[in-house]
Amino acid sequence: MPDLMQFDPANQSLHSVNGAIQLPPKAFAILDYLHQRPHQLVSKEELLSAVWPGLFVTDAVLKVAIADLRKILIDDPKQPRYIETVHRRGYRFVGELPLLEAVALQQLTPIISLPQIRETLFGRQQAFAHLQQDWDATQQGQRHIAFLQGEAGFGKTTLLSCWLAQQQANPETVHMIKVQCLDQYGQSEAYQPFIDVMGYLLESSHQTYVKQLLKKYAPTWLIQLPIRYQEQECGVLKQELFGATQGRVLREFADFIENLSQYLPHLLVIEDLHWCDTASIELLAVLAYRTSLARLMVVGSFRPSEVEQGQPRLKSLIGELMLKGKCRTIVLGTLDRSALQSFLFSRLTPNLHHDWLVELFVRYTEGNPLFVYTALEHVQQNLVDIDDVQAEWLENCISGGLKTLLELKIMSLDSTELTLLQASSIAINQITAEGIAAILEQDVLGVEDCCTRLLLKAFWLTLQGEQHWPDGSICESYRFRHQLYREFFYTRLSAARRRHYHLRLAKRLLAAYQGQTEQIATKLAYHFEAGGDVQQSITFRRQACAIASQRFAYAEAIQHMEKLLHLLRAHSYDTRSLLNITEQYCTLLLASGRLMDAITAYQQLATACQQPHASDIQVRALLGLAGAFFWIDRKQCLQYAQQAVQISQYCSSPNLHIHARGKQAHWQAIIEGYRQEHAAAYDAALGMAQQTDDLNLKCTHHLLYIYYLIIRAEYAQACDFALTTQALAKAAGDGNNYLAGVFFHAWALFYRGQWGEMLTVIEQALQWVDKNDYPFWKVHFLLQHAWLLAQVGDYSMATALSQPIYSQTCQLPKKSSAYFFSLTILLQIATGQHHWETAQGYVDEITTCLAQDAQAMDWILKLPLQQALTEYWLEIGAWQQAVASAQQLQVLAAQSGERTYLLLAYTFMAHAQQAQQQPIQTSIAAAEALLETPEPSVSAWRFHALQQQTQQAQQQLQRLLESLESYPALQRSFANVATVQNIFTHVSNGSVCVDA
Repeated sequence: MPDLMQFDPANQSLHSVNGAIQLPPKAFAILDYLHQRPHQLVSKEELLSAVWPGLFVTDAVLKVAIADLRKILIDDPKQPRYIETVHRRGYRFVGELPLLEAVALQQLTPIISLPQIRETLFGRQQAFAHLQQDWDATQQGQRHIAFLQGEAGFGKTTLLSCWLAQQQANPETVHMIKVQCLDQYGQSEAYQPFIDVMGYLLESSHQTYVKQLLKKYAPTWLIQLPIRYQEQECGVLKQELFGATQGRVLREFADFIENLSQYLPHLLVIEDLHWCDTASIELLAVLAYRTSLARLMVVGSFRPSEVEQGQPRLKSLIGELMLKGKCRTIVLGTLDRSALQSFLFSRLTPNLHHDWLVELFVRYTEGNPLFVYTALEHVQQNLVDIDDVQAEWLENCISGGLKTLLELKIMSLDSTELTLLQASSIAINQITAEGIAAILEQDVLGVEDCCTRLLLKAFWLTLQGEQHWPDGSICESYRFRHQLYREFFYTRLSAARRRHYHLRLAKRLLAAYQGQTEQIATKLAYHFEAGGDVQQSITFRRQACAIASQRFAYAEAIQHMEKLLHLLRAHSYDTRSLLNITEQYCTLLLASGRLMDAITAYQQLATACQQPHASDIQVRALLGLAGAFFWIDRKQCLQYAQQAVQISQYCSSPNLHIHARGKQAHWQAIIEGYRQEHAAAYDAALGMAQQTDDLNLKCTHHLLYIYYLIIRAEYAQACDFALTTQALAKAAGDGNNYLAGVFFHAWALFYRGQWGEMLTVIEQALQWVDKNDYPFWKVHFLLQHAWLLAQVGDYSMATALSQPIYSQTCQLPKKSSAYFFSLTILLQIATGQHHWETAQGYVDEITTCLAQDAQAMDWILKLPLQQALTEYWLEIGAWQQAVASAQQLQVLAAQSGERTYLLLAYTFMAHAQQAQQQPIQTSIAAAEALLETPEPSVSAWRFHALQQQTQQAQQQLQRLLESLESYPALQRSFANVATVQNIFTHVSNGSVCVDA
């Protein structure tokens, strides 16, 4: 620092003939306060009150701030030029620091931001230029994703820090946030880097606007930050978040950050992606694939060797993005000879600018920037006579590799400093003075003093800023300059010392967070486990799993659950606890869509439960297997359900047997068709569920009962149960069961003839599934919509909705309900449009598919399918096939007494019999008997039309048309269907077509 130094309080800066340096806020406040009181002792208490008014701050924080200021002033505390320390009392300003004159101000260079590290960039100019090029384009509205890859020590952090320092020249017009993924030894926290981003945003000067945007676009993220919203807002937020999924969480962050980028360009830098959690990688993919304009740039750094070994998803994502031109990949290799020479010669005196010196560095460091820097620092520290440097001495100095260099480097540390650095290595990312003090069981002020000395050495540690803990503690946090340094010290600790250190830190963190442990659950689980407190580790592992599940990050939740199971097995916990956790693990696997993994886990659980007092878990495991196999092998589904029912008879809880029998009856009704004995099982399960306090059990059996009511043609009661089920599902927080309740409600409304209300329910459901990202339910609601459109003659829109679903599902090896239902709708459409060849193709396809596996199609869907087949045969005049098809429909509907389809079956039979001049009295009598019910059938108008009972047919049709009053276009479409027109124009030619 030149002697001619001037202080500019107005601009919070220092000036010399070389330029100006911007002072950090606290450093400026301290300097300004002391500068106004030259040669006067200022106590610590006075300085703390002046610089941190109204806050409780330890002396340690003040010491670090003083150390920062001395670093800027290049002021040795042992021989101070500006600030003198009066031991245990305070500080005194003793130097000469004139104020900057206004005239001189105009002649000085502009203020630049610290740190001034651009000069250390050697061999990285192209990488620097690529980053700058992308950022310039980003500020014009083009989003950019850039990946910076390089092995450990290759200078990724240095490059990013240098580049960010340049961008900070205009801090008011852009928003830059730098976060880091943490090496948590396979124990990821879901969305950790992006949660950190949110924390920075909500502490920025734009926090009010950020919170407004979060409420509007990303409430799923706001609720993850409980300290950021008022308690009275919690209920509203939770209600808004009901039914949220991972898809919604991902979309909302993208919506939020894109809208925020319209306000300010945003640069997100995420270091160490090789340690990134799976959920964050998926969010990165969403940000990369979105096509809307956004002033957003994301830069991620990673080690390629780590990604190759442990991050297959990140590896595949980068490959996909590169292939599609959605990202830029910047590769940092070793420094070439030219760059290495430039770096060395910039740091060494001219008399050491020798080719042989460069050659030695090339040979022993191989151009690894971290090795080069460490070796050079070691050489400079041990250089005695710069005029007499021998090649042999230099070679001995740098030939041992990084570990040897670090071993030599620590020889300059005293025992206190060495112990402190070893204690600091216990923390994965950064550690506070309070944490170090707890680990070493020392006074925090002494720890702060030691940290200050290490900071001045500018090699091992860097300052990370203040950290506030819920217990009121405020202290500075630190991190190692490189992760390799931390690993070096950690490996030097004995196993016993590591254990004690981890446990002490865990206990201090637990006390500091005063019950708010959800913020650090993963960290606590790790440190308690490493510290040997298994019970506490299990407690916080469970909490971490629950938090990940709440964030819909199932991969991370499963990861925590697997670690929990490992702990329980390793420490021989009681079998019952292990089985209960395993059951939860199976449920998580199923919820995450890992069907085959869930099946394997359930099978292992069922086998493990073959012991006394575990039969209840075994029954639930078998039911879980049955539920999983329902989607891939329905024969095995029924076999596992049967096993569950048999074993449940011997369980102590009679409710478990009732539950198992209810589930079995439901699967049998769907796969094999309804049988009379199923009624008792459905009724018993519902009665049991109504008596229990278990919301999930209530919800499950209410939902199954709606299905039972619909196939029994109890439509009004089904509507009531559907609404009850939706309320139960909301209370249980179960989005899937809620949507299932809505789905069956729509079906019940269709069969009641309340078509307009059905459409409203479907439209609202589609909005909800789009918002919360339920692709499975979106498909089924779209098919419901298409089905109704086909009934009212809007074939164009019905085709637009059903054709894409059919095209997608017909390619799948296992045919799903969506495939069969979309095929049924398309058959109806082709029949209605008289596209006979197309219709015949659909008939052949269905026939072939069901011949291969009759149980592949849900029994309830066979009713509308048989209706569509019969209508086709009637339309083309294939009377014998029509009669046979109608008889098959009658047999199906008679299984459950489904009146709508029974009436259709008898109407179709009478139509075909009449066309063949065969007796129709039996069919007519059966149909008339079905009409003698209080609630008219939605298909009654077809029978009246066949019987030429025009007035009754008109009344039934009028009721359906009135139900569509809110949908005039569909009302007109239905009125224009040929058979409907004929009825209203009194056309009677002996037989009215009933194919609409």
